[in-house]
Amino acid sequence: MSADIITNDPRWDNIDIELNPILESIQHHLTLENSTDFSLLLTNDSEIQTFNKDYRGQDKPTNVLSFPCDTGSEEMKNYIGDILLSFDTLEKECTEQKKTFQDHTTHMIIHGILHLFGYDHIQKEDADAMEALEIQILSSLNIKNPYDA
Repeated sequence: MSADIITNDPRWDNIDIELNPILESIQHHLTLENSTDFSLLLTNDSEIQTFNKDYRGQDKPTNVLSFPCDTGSEEMKNYIGDILLSFDTLEKECTEQKKTFQDHTTHMIIHGILHLFGYDHIQKEDADAMEALEIQILSSLNIKNPYDA
């Protein structure tokens, strides 16, 4: 599992994202047999709001967006999609929820990757399953349950 990281906001330059442990834990918990690749765009509220409006019909910023990819082409067979993170929204949520930026960003990366693998939280039972997997992966990275109040 690997990612291309693209930074569109200089505030991300001072954030140390340790992606390898995250990817190793996800690979372990999902028991992935094939290599997978994705892109991670580190951006801001303005840019993520544009994507959210254009692709989801919601004219507001959000913390994370995931765009699964199924090209069907042989060259792109291992490419699973794109994830976008907004610095502004993550920072605001950290303040409101009393979380560290590092832990919350790690959680949102995991959340985004699970979406690329088809997990969702539309139905309650699907949300419960996705949250349980997120908690397991976060625990393996020594990050506490983000859903505990």
